Amino acid sequence: MLLYNNMLGTLLSVVLALCTLLVLVSGGKDYYDVLGVARGASEADIKKAYRKLSLKYHPDKNPSEDAATHFAEVATAYEVLSDADKRSTYDNYGEEGLKRREQQGGGGGGDPFDSFFNFGFPGQRRRDEVQRTKDVHLPLRVSLRQLYTGDVFEVHFVRQVMCLRAGECETKCPECHGPGLAVRTQRLGPGFVQQMQVRDDRCVARGRCWNRRCAACPRGATEPEGADLTVDLHKGARDGEKIVFEEMADEAAGHKPGDLVLTVSTLPHPDFTRRGDDLFLDLDVPLVDALVGFETTVVHLDGHAVRVSRGAGGAVTAPGDVLVLAGEGMPLTARAAAAAGRERGALHIKFNVVFPRALSAAQQAQIRAVLGEGAGRRGAAAAARTARAPLRSGRGGVRARTACSAVYMKLEAGSRVLAQCHMRGGGFYYVCDDARCDAMANALRSLLRLVPQRSTLVDTPAGDMRQYSYMSGSMSE
Repeated sequence: MLLYNNMLGTLLSVVLALCTLLVLVSGGKDYYDVLGVARGASEADIKKAYRKLSLKYHPDKNPSEDAATHFAEVATAYEVLSDADKRSTYDNYGEEGLKRREQQGGGGGGDPFDSFFNFGFPGQRRRDEVQRTKDVHLPLRVSLRQLYTGDVFEVHFVRQVMCLRAGECETKCPECHGPGLAVRTQRLGPGFVQQMQVRDDRCVARGRCWNRRCAACPRGATEPEGADLTVDLHKGARDGEKIVFEEMADEAAGHKPGDLVLTVSTLPHPDFTRRGDDLFLDLDVPLVDALVGFETTVVHLDGHAVRVSRGAGGAVTAPGDVLVLAGEGMPLTARAAAAAGRERGALHIKFNVVFPRALSAAQQAQIRAVLGEGAGRRGAAAAARTARAPLRSGRGGVRARTACSAVYMKLEAGSRVLAQCHMRGGGFYYVCDDARCDAMANALRSLLRLVPQRSTLVDTPAGDMRQYSYMSGSMSE
């Protein structure tokens, strides 16, 4: 019985506190009406209205009897609505809420009516948080060039904003307990009531609701409005980086606008590809340039020319070779550059050697005549690198070196059998394993025209290898 009486007393206290709160909220001056602005007015609109009215009612300029009174009201209204904390308290609790806030020492944004809902139960203290509309997330599609050079440009964005005359469509509603919330009281029996908090989209603030039949805003509380936003895209920005425009999301009655969040998304480039701070480029090179060397320029993302030179010292550009140019990649931010010790990434140029689709017999003969010795030397060196033992050079003559080169070229162009070519005295010999010796023997026999007919082909076992040799004194220099 004692427990029941305590519960009943607590509920009655809640009801009495609610009644007191609703009376306080519903009373007092409407500072928005004093300045002639809507409840969702911006700081600029409030300041503009204040300047206009203060000039109108200033005692030095207006001699009427009530000018001083109006001037004081305008000053008080501006003092409240120009301060974010005071305005929030006023929107939720009215003028009486401001008075209680001052009595409590002007605390930083606390709920002046918290004590009404704290009846000695731990965890029962309640605070109203300023509600925000949802953040709007949109992709910001930009080119790789814009990310390389940086860019400043405008984007057009359409959002919902409060109707200009929204203040005329708000009315007093004691049951409203905040944006979208109302308090309903239900009588359960003699001396016993139940308080419930329910969803009510008409409520725009504590003690105020929206009149849906208001002629001042026939399309509703909000209407679409376009805005041109300036985007400052810094050099080296990355995919996924976010640019935030605070409070540029949709507006709603009794809510603070959320943020507009733009996420950087890079459009594909026809030539360059980005990976982190580095850039990658594929460059097609004709076969003749790959063999004899070349010098060309590549136009970079910002238009400057990058010099590319190959073939120094007779080097050949092979398919898939990569040239790395430091400092020609993406720019780094100041912080990243300080940490990495460099201001830009690198440019990686991969060479794709373009081979002719077909050659005539005359072209083939010319290529053999021109490239036979030089290509053979490179081929022999490559063969030596892949052989089981290092290449041993002897005192062989020009014809011997030619034979070595020619055999390698034939095998390279045909079955791709690699073997060692050794020159010794006035001759040469090849060493191969059993699995490839047939191809080697056929290749050697086809080269009899390179040596005198009296030379002989010697097949000698050499452990798990077989050795084919041409020996002839006439092959020496």
